[in-house]
Amino acid sequence: MRLAGGLALALAAASALAGSSLAIAAGIAVVIAFLATLIPESPYDGYPKYEVRRVTLSQVIVNLPLIAVYASTFGVYVVPEYSKIASAGLVLLVAVLTSGWHMDLIRPLRTMVLAALAFGAFVLITASFNVSPEDIRQGESRPWWGVALAAVALVPMLVPTPGSSRRSRLGRFALALPIAAVICVGAVYQLGTELAPTFLKDLLIATELHSSSVALVALIGAATVAAAIDVWSDAKIELSVLILDSSWHKWAGVLATAAAAAFVPPVVLMILAGAAVIINAVIWWHIGYVYIKYSSYP
Repeated sequence: MRLAGGLALALAAASALAGSSLAIAAGIAVVIAFLATLIPESPYDGYPKYEVRRVTLSQVIVNLPLIAVYASTFGVYVVPEYSKIASAGLVLLVAVLTSGWHMDLIRPLRTMVLAALAFGAFVLITASFNVSPEDIRQGESRPWWGVALAAVALVPMLVPTPGSSRRSRLGRFALALPIAAVICVGAVYQLGTELAPTFLKDLLIATELHSSSVALVALIGAATVAAAIDVWSDAKIELSVLILDSSWHKWAGVLATAAAAAFVPPVVLMILAGAAVIINAVIWWHIGYVYIKYSSYP
């Protein structure tokens, strides 16, 4: 769901940072994401509390910016005239929904969104190479640090949520990678490496799929809402681990996330989430290496 909810803005942010070196940034992001996907199994059982808190805090820093990115994507694509209000409103709506919902209700929507995303990626790549590109905007050359930041911004879209088994994470990574690659290749082939935040709409125009614009908006709306609900449900659990009596802390997190969705540039949110994903993976690897191999912990 991370990919479905945030790929549009993540790829646009990466293109702004990397320019003509977008492909290099994407390759680096794939390597980092693969290593982050291979983290050891859950460290929550039997490990020192300070280690659990470090992992949990880094995951909160991943999830809250991601929710803001999903909300920003929703606002830019679904309600472009009032994107800031729509972005903040989606965050508040998700918080209200998850306070009373059974989360098993989101699973059918998640399955439908992922199936639609895979089908849409296939249609886009097919159309992209059947139509000759006309308006290609190549980004300028960027310094090495811009390429590195672009890679960091792309990482959260490829790394599955921690906590599940390694086999499950690898399966989701293997599913997300070709979908992301197909959309990225199609967009760069038709539009170049200078991508606007709404480049998916531009891609539909370039591939003469104007009639699918309503379907694109509906898909992005469903994907961002489902992804935000999914990630916020994880964030609530992590906040409860950090702070036992956390009702007001959760709502403080909601308001901060809503403000970030409305006013913080998505590129900043993506870099923050990506850095947190990398730090989270390093902590998990450290815990697995130290406590599994060299201590009496199970």
